[in-house]
Amino acid sequence: MRRVTMTGVVATPPAVTPRHARGRVRPTGTPADRFRPDIQALRALAVTLVVVYHLWPTRLTGGYVGVDVFFVISGYLITSHMWREAVETGGIRLGRFWARRARRLLPSALTVLLVTAVASIWLLPAATVGSSLKEILASVFYGENWFLAASSVDYQAAESAASPVRHYWSLSVEEQFYVMLPLLLVGAIWFARRARLPHRRVVMGVIVSAALASFGYGLWLTAVSPAAYFSTFTRLWEFAFGAVVAIAVGRVSGRPWIAALGLVLIVGSAVAFDAATPSLAITRSFPSWGRPLSSSAAAAPLSTAWDSGDPSPTWGARRMRSTCGTGL
Repeated sequence: MRRVTMTGVVATPPAVTPRHARGRVRPTGTPADRFRPDIQALRALAVTLVVVYHLWPTRLTGGYVGVDVFFVISGYLITSHMWREAVETGGIRLGRFWARRARRLLPSALTVLLVTAVASIWLLPAATVGSSLKEILASVFYGENWFLAASSVDYQAAESAASPVRHYWSLSVEEQFYVMLPLLLVGAIWFARRARLPHRRVVMGVIVSAALASFGYGLWLTAVSPAAYFSTFTRLWEFAFGAVVAIAVGRVSGRPWIAALGLVLIVGSAVAFDAATPSLAITRSFPSWGRPLSSSAAAAPLSTAWDSGDPSPTWGARRMRSTCGTGL
C-alpha cells in the first residue's frame, strides 16, 4: 500500500528506519498491538465519571471532567501508534490508518444511528422527529459537534431539547482529530528532514504550538460564542496533552507517584468541581485556566505507564491498574 514517507514521496519503501532518522528519534510508547489494561482502566474511570454525573449531577458535580480525560487518552494512544510507525518504518501509512479507524468504528456507529433513526420516526412526537433526524444525519458524517455549535445548543441546560444522539458530538470531535493529527505529523517530519533538524524536537514544537493556539482560541471564543464547548479547535489542546506524553513518555517513566497524583487529581476534580468552578465547560468560562487541571491529571498516569526501552509494564503501571481497579 502506498504511504507518505518522511521524504514526502509517495512510495512503498522497505520497513527499515531511514538513515537520516537514526540517532534523531527513538522508539517510545508501546507496541501498537499490545493490550493496555492500565489505559482501559483509566478509560473506564472517565466513562464512569460522565455517566454518574448525568445520572446524579448533584452528587458528582464535577463528573464532566471525564470528557477531558477521554480526549487526553485518545491523543496519547493515536500519537503513540503513529510516532512508533514513523520511527520504525520511516513513514506513516495514512490510508491504512484511516481505513483501520473506519473498519473499527463505522459498522457499530452506523448500526446504532440506523436503529435510532427508525425508533425516532416510530416513537418520537412528530414535532421533534425532524430535528432528531437532522442530528442523526450530522452524526453519520461525524459533524454532530458542528451542528450543535451552529444551533447554539447549551449541552447541559435543563430547557435544552432532548436528543437521542447528542452524545455523538464527542465522537465527532475525536474523528476530526484523527484526520488532522496524521497530516500534522507527516508535515512536521517532512519539514524536519528538509531543514535537517531533529525530528522529535520539531514534532514536539508543532504539537505544543497547536495546543497553545487551541487553548488561546478557546479563551477568546467563549467570550463571543456558545460554540466553544463543541468546537474541535477549542478541544484540540486536550488531545495535544496526550500527544506530548506519547512522544516524551520515556523521560518520566518509572515514577509511580506521578500516576498516583494524577488519579487523585482526576477523582478530586470530579468531586470538588461544580457549576461555579472556572473550569466548567458549559458556560462562558470554557476552557478557562482551571481546565488544564483535569487534562494534566489524565496525562500523569499515562506518562508513567510504560518504559520506552522495555514494553513490559513498570511498577507504576501495575500500581495504577490496582488503584483504578482492573479486570476491564
